[in-house]
Amino acid sequence: MDFSNLKQLSQHATDSTYEQARAFCELRGTHVMADFSGQETNLDQRWLIFNQPWSNVRKYNGIWLDGNNQVKKYNVHQTDNRHNCAYYSSSYNMLVSESCHQGMHPFICEFRPKNK
Repeated sequence: MDFSNLKQLSQHATDSTYEQARAFCELRGTHVMADFSGQETNLDQRWLIFNQPWSNVRKYNGIWLDGNNQVKKYNVHQTDNRHNCAYYSSSYNMLVSESCHQGMHPFICEFRPKNK
């Protein structure tokens, strides 16, 4: 995720499944769901801690990668081997695995990067 322009971020406090959040962000084709680890210093840490949003990371062949271009690897605390999505957990202070279909969390959209 590119945090160089924080004005591009749009935080949504409505709880959604991963699929609903991703579909909402990509509705107009100008945004994508944001991927982040939660350790970025220029993220709104207070919002992150209180809202515990989805991060656009997915598990591909047992490896956690960003869901936008599948290049950047992420460290995710896996609570169930069947989980393929992750959200930021304030309890763990890191990304934690979650069911893509059953988990409900807020989310962050960002402008679609030009190289993705």
